Amino acid sequence: MKLLIIGSSVKDHIHIGNDEKVSPGGIYYSVLGASGFANENDEIFLLTAIDKENESLFASAFEMVNTSLKTYTDKIPVVHLNISESAERCEYYENITQNLSLKNIPNLNSFDGILINMITGFDINVEDALSLRKNYDGLIYLDVHTLSRGLTEKNERVFRPIPDAEKWIASANFIQVNENEIFTITDKKDEFEAAKSILQFGAEYLILTKGELGARIFWLKQDELNSAFVSALKLEATNRVGLGDIFGAVFFSAYIKHQNLNYALRLGNTAAGTASEFTNIDEFKRLKDDTYARFN
Repeated sequence: MKLLIIGSSVKDHIHIGNDEKVSPGGIYYSVLGASGFANENDEIFLLTAIDKENESLFASAFEMVNTSLKTYTDKIPVVHLNISESAERCEYYENITQNLSLKNIPNLNSFDGILINMITGFDINVEDALSLRKNYDGLIYLDVHTLSRGLTEKNERVFRPIPDAEKWIASANFIQVNENEIFTITDKKDEFEAAKSILQFGAEYLILTKGELGARIFWLKQDELNSAFVSALKLEATNRVGLGDIFGAVFFSAYIKHQNLNYALRLGNTAAGTASEFTNIDEFKRLKDDTYARFN
């Protein structure tokens, strides 16, 4: 497998009650997920921007992949995440950066898949997404993520209808959303009606991550909506950051290799659940082994 991952590197300040933890974030977790399940013959390339000050913070993941496409910026975004057990997290941003450049990707069609994670919502623009789709023949996976959130004058990220949503959806084979993000793409109020509406824009599959409930994948067959569901692991979650990123990277890698939706859905779901028990970055070294121990 030869995989290209595109997305922003951000520095997370995670606030839970009165506690604050600083850690690498953003595309870091996508890289952890994909590289953690890679075989010796797999090649993973990362297109991101990083600054000199924080480069060492990301080294544990980035050293596992080919970073020849990375660029340097003066300051990477800083994200303040206020985590609640009962509600969607609140986000506040510093240092919003410019779009990543996709101009110098060599041998684009040599990749088996391209994973785009809209970490900041500004990682690439819709013209870049459509151009990538036009010039690339393989599978594209788009995690909507913060594309679903606008930016207030106070740099708060709030949910709002995604501009050019139809074009974004048409640019990818797989679309990943959570239970809030799905309703920023369509005005439908039911998740099944929303899924059908979104898939009619041109994507082949829509993946809805449902937190402690699990995940569901939707697709259309002769204009009839089909879906498959997998329940979340029953465990005591201690981490709520990066789980969707882990899910997407593991799912997409598994699908590229095995072309089996149910297998990829189960593996991605199990990996995300396993990661929810990790309390520090070092524990992610066990992600593959711990996931397969539960998966099998």
